[in-house]
Amino acid sequence: MRELYYNGAWWGNDLTAATNGPQALGDITSSFDGSLEHVFYVSYPDYHMRELHYTGNWWGNDLTAATNGPPPWGAITSSFDGSIEHVFYVSYPDNHVRELYYNGGWWGNDLTAATNAPPASPPTSSFGVFYVGVYDRHVHELYYNGKWWDNDLMAATNGPYALQELTSFIAY
Repeated sequence: MRELYYNGAWWGNDLTAATNGPQALGDITSSFDGSLEHVFYVSYPDYHMRELHYTGNWWGNDLTAATNGPPPWGAITSSFDGSIEHVFYVSYPDNHVRELYYNGGWWGNDLTAATNAPPASPPTSSFGVFYVGVYDRHVHELYYNGKWWDNDLMAATNGPYALQELTSFIAY
């Protein structure tokens, strides 16, 4: 994993070497919580969700091990809601939308099970989480207002089936 940054000139860091971490498989996302930079990625060869964060030096965490969660299938996205860092992904092999969040430690939620929503077809998008259902090809929104809910946007709007995957956007 490499970082490129501009500080009057372009510079680069090998974050894999700096954190003694595993290689990145491909999917990455990042966020800034007001004080720390966070980079989230799927590692190879163990297929774990990893976090890199910067506090003067780069540090790494294995979020799959920390939360005892299932491996990501890909399609990861992240956001910071003003107080809590969130990472969303679709898990393998069940295609469930999962949330990892930091609240004094890393925790995990199975949002598909919590909302009785259909399995997801990656990629997810945030904030809330939007995805296309594997079986119904409907656009679903998972949102939080004290608990997690599934909103079938296709049923609510009488819209056509989704044929394309979603891209990420943040709406506040």
